[in-house]
Amino acid sequence: MCRILASLFCLVVFLCAVQAKAQDEASPVGSWYSEHWVWAGKPQTDFLRLSIAHLMDDGALYVSFYRCDDEGLTLLLTNSGSWSVDGDMLRTIYTHTNEQEQQVPVYKGYKIVEMNADVFSYTALDPPNFTYRNKRVDKDHEALCAELLF
Repeated sequence: MCRILASLFCLVVFLCAVQAKAQDEASPVGSWYSEHWVWAGKPQTDFLRLSIAHLMDDGALYVSFYRCDDEGLTLLLTNSGSWSVDGDMLRTIYTHTNEQEQQVPVYKGYKIVEMNADVFSYTALDPPNFTYRNKRVDKDHEALCAELLF
């Protein structure tokens, strides 16, 4: 009887660990990298926008945007605020730009397309409904950007 109970206990502990690991892998908490060409009605040649987003487990959000071109890497701006996920919806509130408090917070909503250990993809609810595809990274932005340039 003790062996059966011990086996059942081990099975329950194992299943709980597997479930917790699956939840961790599907969590947006962490650092995410994305890139895309910037379009302003016409192609702006040699202008790749890179971003590194840090989604903290306390709901804080820090994003840095860079311009990558023939001149090298230039920090365009930083945003900070908060984030939350409710079902398949991601919501962000930007309260600071370039470390300056905004007079009016910027609220944005996105529909989550894919979320796993390596990819976090979502589509903006506002036109033009751009889909952002982010890859999980474990490097700080300076190391990552230096790697991309060389």
